[in-house]
Amino acid sequence: MDSTESSSDSLRLLTDISCRIERELETFKDEFQTAPLSAISSPFREAITSSIMRGGKRLRPTLFVLSYRGYAPETVPNLYKSAVALELLHDFMLIHDDIVDRSQFRRSGPALHAHFGDVLAQHPTARFSGQDMAMIVGDLMYAVGLKRFLSVEESPERKLRAMECLTTAAVFTACGELKELLDTLQARDRATAEGITQTCLWKTAYYSFVCPFVAGATLAGAAESELSTLMRCALLLGMAFQIRDDVLDLTGGLPTALEEPEGNDLQEGKITLPVWYALQHVGPRDAACLSAVYDGGLQTPGALAEAQRIVRNSGGVEYAQAEIARQVDEAHRLMESLTMSEAYRRLLSRYVGQLMAIPEGVSAFGQTLGVGAA
Repeated sequence: MDSTESSSDSLRLLTDISCRIERELETFKDEFQTAPLSAISSPFREAITSSIMRGGKRLRPTLFVLSYRGYAPETVPNLYKSAVALELLHDFMLIHDDIVDRSQFRRSGPALHAHFGDVLAQHPTARFSGQDMAMIVGDLMYAVGLKRFLSVEESPERKLRAMECLTTAAVFTACGELKELLDTLQARDRATAEGITQTCLWKTAYYSFVCPFVAGATLAGAAESELSTLMRCALLLGMAFQIRDDVLDLTGGLPTALEEPEGNDLQEGKITLPVWYALQHVGPRDAACLSAVYDGGLQTPGALAEAQRIVRNSGGVEYAQAEIARQVDEAHRLMESLTMSEAYRRLLSRYVGQLMAIPEGVSAFGQTLGVGAA
């Protein structure tokens, strides 16, 4: 089989997985036809379902299915229902994130709390806010997600171990979010590369990569040695994925569907890897400008734009991109050692390469996959 045919087969498989995930996600609307969810009135129900169906990469359910199929000879009933649970859990975290970050937009539309606020504007006597409702709906997503996750028809022992992986990831994610908030209370000179790495791993890697990789393989009955390798691989990829997001926040390269303003991390006082690098390498004048933003709370558009310029010109972006390439290269080497099905291992490698959007020539992983910049 030549490379063109192989690429075509991979595309068909990924397209099939994507379509099945979307079809299964559509069934979430059916939950609102029966009690107790049927008690949610129409305008608010529509806000919830439109928020979930608005788009997104669906990377977590996709990685989950790829990992499962890599070790299972065939698909079991409700596999995709279980996979979609990871998307609902992701939405639960996004809903709460948008409230904490005071974000008004998500995926080319209003954030859920903002959407609820618009609906509640028609009820001037309401004694609660859109944020109040969104917090509760986020909790609801978590509960529905857990219920759906357990619906896959695998052995109780495997499901229990997979559920343990999922809940452990949720704990790490919450602690990562808390750590990120608490770190903004510290002076900028207290930030360390080790602390930033820990935040990236806890906040992103565990629920976005470790959970789908390891939970999917656990359900399929993969050996302990495979689970260990998958976890190491997932931690590297999760770290790279978060650093990439931090770089895009500085360079204005975030996908427009995310509707996140450029420089949002600077505005929130978050010290990411490229910012940390800049703090170690800029001169006194630029250091004073960054200090005014981080330590002095100077949040004017001009001050934020200048801080962005300083970080971009410091070499921090290039430093972070080199770290991404290093992490992804190491993950690729680990992935090559896996004993999962050859077809799904290559498919997983291709999909991850596309997620990272590594330019050709930057890393061995990018060269192998032929993946261009996004």
